[in-house]
Amino acid sequence: MSTAPQTPPTSTATTSGSAASASTGSVSGSTGTKVWVNNTYGSTFGIPTRIKLEQFNGSDWANWSGIMEAILMLHEANDLLRFRTAPANVPDIKWESIQRRIKVHLRLYIKPDVYSLIASRTDLPTFKDKWDKLKDTYGSASGSTTAFNLWRQLTQATLDDSNLMGQ
Repeated sequence: MSTAPQTPPTSTATTSGSAASASTGSVSGSTGTKVWVNNTYGSTFGIPTRIKLEQFNGSDWANWSGIMEAILMLHEANDLLRFRTAPANVPDIKWESIQRRIKVHLRLYIKPDVYSLIASRTDLPTFKDKWDKLKDTYGSASGSTTAFNLWRQLTQATLDDSNLMGQ
């Protein structure tokens, strides 16, 4: 039995709306979003075989988040990073299904102590809410991120016995 090589679905349509409205979670009425969601709804969220994605442990956010964003783009699901609610032309049932599947990836690829920060379904019900919380916490080198990273370094440090001050 022979099979023809399969190519991934493609879309040349783009979503409309400004970056400002996208960041606040507004909806879009573009056909591009509907095409992307339809393609995503029918796909499985597998990670490409040669890509190694370690569980996020609170460090190297830029690398880990970049890989996750690339996976979302491969599956045409990057609208999850922009919208909290389904765009106007996307059925809620499809949007919720995609939300559930990609939130599972967060749970699988984030260490439990870090995931506990975004585990609340009440405070952070959408993928975008969870992603934004992670980005705010680990995406910059200021505030609580710096304190957390310093705390981790201190708790994991060991003393060098060869140079004790009392000798």
